Amino acid sequence: MHTLRKFFSLIIMLLYVCPFFAQENKWRLPDSPTGKAAAALLDAIDAGDAVAAEAFINSYFAPELRNHFSMEDHLRMFGRIQSNLAAPELLDIKKSAPFQVTMTVRGGERGEVLEIQFELSADPPHQMVNFGVDAPAAKMTHFRNIAELDAYLQAETAANRFSGAVLVAKGGQPLYQKAFGLASKRYDVPNRIDTKFNIGSINKEFTATAIAQLQEKGKLNLDDPIATYLPEYPKEVADKVTIRQLLRHESGMGHYWNDAWDARKGHIRTVSELIETFKDEPLLFEPGSRQQYSNAGYVVLGAIIEQVSGQNYDDYLREHIFRPAGMNDTEAYEMDRPVPNLATGYTNWQPDGGEGEGYQRNNLFLMGLKGSPAGGGYSTLKDLLKYDQALKAGKFFADNAAASRLVTGGGGLGIAGGAPGCNAILESDWEAGYTVVVLSNYDPPTAEDLGLEIMRMLRQTAKKK
Repeated sequence: MHTLRKFFSLIIMLLYVCPFFAQENKWRLPDSPTGKAAAALLDAIDAGDAVAAEAFINSYFAPELRNHFSMEDHLRMFGRIQSNLAAPELLDIKKSAPFQVTMTVRGGERGEVLEIQFELSADPPHQMVNFGVDAPAAKMTHFRNIAELDAYLQAETAANRFSGAVLVAKGGQPLYQKAFGLASKRYDVPNRIDTKFNIGSINKEFTATAIAQLQEKGKLNLDDPIATYLPEYPKEVADKVTIRQLLRHESGMGHYWNDAWDARKGHIRTVSELIETFKDEPLLFEPGSRQQYSNAGYVVLGAIIEQVSGQNYDDYLREHIFRPAGMNDTEAYEMDRPVPNLATGYTNWQPDGGEGEGYQRNNLFLMGLKGSPAGGGYSTLKDLLKYDQALKAGKFFADNAAASRLVTGGGGLGIAGGAPGCNAILESDWEAGYTVVVLSNYDPPTAEDLGLEIMRMLRQTAKKK
């Protein structure tokens, strides 16, 4: 079983319920570690808001699970659980080994039924090391095989709910790859399987890989403060925040989408120029005291990569990650220069919170000029498959088992990124051999939901064989 499994994974996990413990919560669950965690989860779902969701995640997710996705992604996924299971009703608990649970929960206006699975660490404080949500096996999903998947995607495209490209691979070899919708609505240019899509925060994966490479070579230490490598960074932050805290979103830094960035976003081309927009902002909390998703922190990691390697951040990625993996179409392109075969993003988002216009607005004036170590670069189906396979094969590290755990946690990838007009997901299960990549030039969670359901379908199919 993988150390880190993602939301909506199909890992069947079971609960150890001891009848001798007192039942003190409204869900009538035992006063055991698993019972307490299950009751807290149901309370968070019942609360129905992001505050309760974030409090639960910070309290009950182990650091390796919490850090595997951004808090933004966790909250988006948890929000869908809260929406689907509003006013939850606990229907059933399946029993098995200690520290594992599967419970069937019903809720929402339509009486949605979902299975929630989690596993706790056997050591105190007994936090979750695996978490997944799935439809019960008997429940029909949108598709059960590749043929149904293709028909579903055609229907979603015709209804203007999907635009993008999809790849399903086994053992690194594509089983299915196809593109849908338009890369440019202005010029009526269709998406292709080699179209370059904005991959959002998936760029953070490359930044983390670069940090792991430099650590392995002895060029940096994860527990060193920023000041060790960036002596000109403001001391009140640089002396307190470590590289490890930047990686784990525990630095106290926030985002860089402030007024300074907004005024200059059409001109920022370098990591140093981007840092200038936020470096003087105070920390939001004491480093290491809690976790809050931070794009600014990953930009600082990019600056450390430049300082330690002596290379421009983009040049470092090309030489040490993209080239070894054979990724020829992955880059943080500058949007004021012509880039062949690049998808324009289209958003249904409205700044006033009103009803959207059906993906008719492009996102060009919402985004920056160029991607950064925190996100906003571009890639393709083929290149992300190559990255997954290169990481699995150990092409990036001398000691792959040790170094790749810093990046993946072991067992495969579960990474996603999104913003208005772009959404991307790369899911892989190295044990089963599956890789799923979905890239979309529509809003989140267009690609994420689809990618997770495809992986669930693959595991269900494999289980039946």
